[in-house]
Amino acid sequence: MDKMTEKQNRRLWWLFGELGLKDSVGELVSEETNGRTNRVSQLDFIEAMNLIKRLEQHTRKAQERPSRRRDGDVIDRKRKGVIKAICAYGELIGRQWDADYAKGIATRAAGRDYFNELTEGELTRVYNEFCRKQTAAKERTNFPIICLN
Repeated sequence: MDKMTEKQNRRLWWLFGELGLKDSVGELVSEETNGRTNRVSQLDFIEAMNLIKRLEQHTRKAQERPSRRRDGDVIDRKRKGVIKAICAYGELIGRQWDADYAKGIATRAAGRDYFNELTEGELTRVYNEFCRKQTAAKERTNFPIICLN
């Protein structure tokens, strides 16, 4: 039997890391070799090829699924940006607003009942409005503009 190649070895370890399976490597190898071994270094060419194909199917499935975490991260960053823009505007006009007060302003500006209900579009609109307000306040004062753009 031909030994697995260096390229296969690198690909396997990348896939294990990508899928978060580094703790399960021995079990996966044992399953692929029908209990012959649990060590990656002892895989032959065909076994490594089959294991790579099986793991790649899992990465494709993961990529096809909509990622809630990534969408949540985008919304979360936008929420934080809105809060920062509103608080920065408050500083420009001589007021100290905390995050909860800024959330209340954003919620009312979007016509919602709760801050976490704001859609991505509403967050963008409120953020842009407070950046414009900062620009207008800057023209009246000498404070720096604090926007994330």
